[in-house]
Amino acid sequence: MAVGKEPIAARPYLSKYGLSIDSMVPDGSEIVLVNNRGLYEGGGVMPSTSQIFLTQINTNNVPASYTVTFAKPVVRMSFTRPALYAATSSGVTHPAWKATALGANGEELASQSETLLRKMKDPGDDTVPARTYSLESVTFQGIASVRFDSDPRLNGKPFAGSVLC
Repeated sequence: MAVGKEPIAARPYLSKYGLSIDSMVPDGSEIVLVNNRGLYEGGGVMPSTSQIFLTQINTNNVPASYTVTFAKPVVRMSFTRPALYAATSSGVTHPAWKATALGANGEELASQSETLLRKMKDPGDDTVPARTYSLESVTFQGIASVRFDSDPRLNGKPFAGSVLC
């Protein structure tokens, strides 16, 4: 898949792998695939496996969420929050987020989260390392979906951009 600077809709691509996107908040937001060059001209995100990452856009810098649903339940799911780097004097931020694995009836099976991240440009250390997270069902049922919630606020005021996976 070739992705230029413009984001592309993630739903058609993900559906080929048995994944669907549901329950997007706020209305009008979108789940897209973005090339590293398409966000801050490559000056903020260092995707780990490829130069392409999944993110939610058009959130108007308010708490946002979306749900990824699997065609068949899975026992374990992993994802990577890409490395972030402060390419400019204003630094780099990433919203607080939580990923919640859900069973077929919507019950919580597992979760992972991070607080709001901030990093200022520093010649000796300007990177927030990538981090891989796993969600695993500890019950006999599989993970039917994963809800991603993000909050870009700092002290109740908009501060950070979109969640990146």
